[in-house]
Amino acid sequence: MGSPRRVLVLLLTVFAVGLALGTFKGDSSGLRGAVGNLSAPWLLIGLLSAVSRRTVARGAAIGLVSTLVALVGFYTALTLVLAGHLGGGGHLRELAVEMTANRVYFAAGLVSGPLLGAVGAWLGRRHPDAVPLVAGALVAGEILVVALAQGHQLAPPPLYLVWGVDAWSPYVVECVVGLAMIAVTLARRRLSRTAETHVARSDGGGVI
Repeated sequence: MGSPRRVLVLLLTVFAVGLALGTFKGDSSGLRGAVGNLSAPWLLIGLLSAVSRRTVARGAAIGLVSTLVALVGFYTALTLVLAGHLGGGGHLRELAVEMTANRVYFAAGLVSGPLLGAVGAWLGRRHPDAVPLVAGALVAGEILVVALAQGHQLAPPPLYLVWGVDAWSPYVVECVVGLAMIAVTLARRRLSRTAETHVARSDGGGVI
């Protein structure tokens, strides 16, 4: 999956990202809670962590590990925020309670992590310029997926995941951000091609 030092740095980074997301969400059911429940950031963790991997298999592996480590960081932060409200017994026991209660997201990570990791590694090797486009599409497209999933049970027992959204504003903002990412990437690509064309014409019109 890469040199041990680079992998360690990556895993510490995604753990810190998970901690930051969990700290931001905190024990909130309002706007912060809605932002903290966005799914696209977790997909981006799997995708971007694998871009520099040499093979699809390594990308899938690092995508899986990165996603799970980030989730552990997220629920570690929530456990600290909710300390004493999860049955007591110490932080490790409360962390186990928190992670068990949210096991559906770890189950989802077992799928999204390797899948997005494989995609990230493949893009990184074959089409690196397309990585920002795919990332933007993931961010912009979440609102559509959530709208289609609204009110439906997405996982069978014992996971019992029924998706429901009350505040749509975070998803609207997220969609705008994703579309902006795509637009900026396409604009930069167009400017780059225009500059290359001008250089080629200048070189062709020189005097020998």
